[in-house]
Amino acid sequence: MFDELIRALSRASVPFSGFLEEVWALWTRDIGRAVLLARWRWQEIPNDVFERAALLQRQLESARANHEIDQQVDTRLGAMGIFPSRPAASYGSYGPSVDPNHQVFLTTLATIRQHSGDPPTTPAFGERAYLVLTGQLDPVEALLETLPPLLRAQMMAAARASAMLGLGNFMQQQGIITAAYMLPRERIPSLLSGYV
Repeated sequence: MFDELIRALSRASVPFSGFLEEVWALWTRDIGRAVLLARWRWQEIPNDVFERAALLQRQLESARANHEIDQQVDTRLGAMGIFPSRPAASYGSYGPSVDPNHQVFLTTLATIRQHSGDPPTTPAFGERAYLVLTGQLDPVEALLETLPPLLRAQMMAAARASAMLGLGNFMQQQGIITAAYMLPRERIPSLLSGYV
């Protein structure tokens, strides 16, 4: 009985079904392989992924706007000596209804679907992509190496700032997603044993 309850709660927390649920389960363990699986089987990505990604983006923007309004109200009330009695967990978050990871997931799948499984690539990143996806090269460094010199310097500064702000995982995630986008199609099966 307890196992059934756990399974039901698990299904309730995953807003995806079918192929998206399969890719999401892999995404939570290995983002690179999830992107490769989505690229390899892109025809199974439902057409409504575009609408779902747009809806989630609007929800995220709305949550951010509400959060900013709350911060402004709290600041003004604080200036008057009135301090709101909100739970500490509400500070610094966009609320429980929006999961930014779902947004990144859906946007990634929408990009793959839009480009029939092969998003635009940078030829220089092809070999680096394989090294990133096999753990032999840092995803952020590989991404930075492919940029023009001026942009590279700016992105290096942004990467350092992100790491100091605790957003280093986001940069790593973007580097892995980019590597999975850039891996030549013929090399995908070698990294998807058990899925193709």
